[in-house]
Amino acid sequence: MRLIVAAILAALPAVALAQQQVVKPPVANYWVSVDTAAGMTIPGMGGMGGVMAGMMGGPGQSGRRMVLQLGSQRPSADGPRADHMIPSGMEMGPSLPLVTPRQAPRAEPVERNIPQGMEQPKGRMLIYWGCGENTRPGQPVIVDFAALSQGQTPPNMVSRRVSIPNPPSPSRAKTYGDWPNQQDSTRLCSAPTAPTP
Repeated sequence: MRLIVAAILAALPAVALAQQQVVKPPVANYWVSVDTAAGMTIPGMGGMGGVMAGMMGGPGQSGRRMVLQLGSQRPSADGPRADHMIPSGMEMGPSLPLVTPRQAPRAEPVERNIPQGMEQPKGRMLIYWGCGENTRPGQPVIVDFAALSQGQTPPNMVSRRVSIPNPPSPSRAKTYGDWPNQQDSTRLCSAPTAPTP
């Protein structure tokens, strides 16, 4: 009896290994990105872009923004078609169409000639951060534009690799659609507010 139990126990790990779960990537990936912004934003610069745009007297870009992105690993036989159904209170129609972007024809490369006698950039930008009356140690970071044009970066400006999410894209999906697009770029409306009593 003990030999039979030992044989069964010895066989269990082999059975468990044979029944391991095989995880397959999803066929489709859908992203909904919603932003609420106040002031001007510069793509890729985050909050610093808004500060710089404000200093340069740029126009404000406040409001709500939504981006819908759908990517599938399966090709579409008869042309992709997808809609995102929305509440009627948004007053933007019954749905938002997800459309595959049209690829613009590739432009011929343009030769860029630097004009003769062009002056080196001049000026400095001082960057402070934090709160309070006193400046923290290591501040300000001084960005010298003349030094930057020669490839010199300030010693206390550190480059960091930041992991960012990868939403679906036409380059990584066999079938792709997004909104807003060339078919529908309706501005995102806020839901109507309830009347005050």
